[in-house]
Amino acid sequence: MSMNVIEKLISVAREELGYLEKGSNTNLYNKTANAGYKNFTKYWQDIKPSWQGQPWCAIFVTWCFEKAFGKENARKLLKHYPYTYCPTMANLFQLNANPKVGDVVIFKYNGEFAHTGIVVAVMGDYFETIEGNTSNGNTIVPNGGGVCQKGYYNSKLPGTKFCTPNWSLINSIPSSTTSKNWIVELQAECNRQGFSKQVVDGIPGPNTLKGCPMLQAGATGKITKILQQRLTNLGFNTKGVDGIFGQNTKKAVMNFQKSRKLSVDGIVGKNTWSKLLGLS
Repeated sequence: MSMNVIEKLISVAREELGYLEKGSNTNLYNKTANAGYKNFTKYWQDIKPSWQGQPWCAIFVTWCFEKAFGKENARKLLKHYPYTYCPTMANLFQLNANPKVGDVVIFKYNGEFAHTGIVVAVMGDYFETIEGNTSNGNTIVPNGGGVCQKGYYNSKLPGTKFCTPNWSLINSIPSSTTSKNWIVELQAECNRQGFSKQVVDGIPGPNTLKGCPMLQAGATGKITKILQQRLTNLGFNTKGVDGIFGQNTKKAVMNFQKSRKLSVDGIVGKNTWSKLLGLS
């Protein structure tokens, strides 16, 4: 089971490659817009918005764990929540000298644990990571400007250590992020509620779009829950997947609409569903 769990974590991290930190507290959910070196990111926004502007390598790791496994599982795996400070991780975990895939690496830099990331590949002495708040290259770069995949030789990094989460602590993993599975679920629920009579095949098309009801603040039920899960999987945090369209869900919808250059009204109508389904 642990390898499937680790693969899920790495998949989440890989989706973030190319994200650039922002110069101000705007366009946080667009990968490249408003790029600047002010440490404003969606990762702080989703987990601890009052800390915007602070170095964000550790909160990126937290965000990946939470998106992959949910908040409580992230807390268990990281032994605290949120992970924001490298020395805290060093105090909580056994520090291993050699990496394993799925480990959280804490880099020794200028004599201190000062940077962190997720190990995504190991080939003997060589290992690769996905890190936030860094830049490209094969040297340790804390407080860089984006999410990058990097490679190092462990023997050239004296003092760097690796923390292995106890993967057996995870009892369940949130719903699959695959497009086909969420569309199957949506199609079936739209049929069940009488909005459509479509083939449930996981392939989005005009009938799927036609069968999607308008959703807005105050809506409740299974379709709202499917919407919340889809937004969360796309990186637009609804602060819970509970089937209740409240202000956090509205904010996530508005952020999604803005990122897709739609009218920003917080209402999930045909144009927004079309973007969610990948039809436009």
